[in-house]
Amino acid sequence: MPEHDRIRLVTNMIVEHVSSPSLRHIRDHEILDKLAGKIVARLAGERTLWRKWEGEREPLLRAASARWIPIEDLLDYLNGMPGPALTATDVIQRLRAIHEEPHSPFLTTSSKRAAWRSTPEKRL
Repeated sequence: MPEHDRIRLVTNMIVEHVSSPSLRHIRDHEILDKLAGKIVARLAGERTLWRKWEGEREPLLRAASARWIPIEDLLDYLNGMPGPALTATDVIQRLRAIHEEPHSPFLTTSSKRAAWRSTPEKRL
């Protein structure tokens, strides 16, 4: 959600809170805590950890994660797609997260060794 929309959301919620004919609730700490909780919940509900990767970017990066592509080239291509601007750190961290997912096709060196040791030897 763009910054101006977030500001408008908070402003509208505050205006709604103070528009009541009773002024006593404006200073009531319990009601203020509830209002603060509602504002935080509305703002937090609009954001996800990987919100920059929504749309076409995520499937493309997943496909590219199995290949070596220079980060700068990948970054330039991804920034040409719709969505917020990405940094090199964004791309590196998302690639790392994809590689560390439990069902990732990539195995770490230690897990390859463990898998190799656990396979029974076939003898002729």
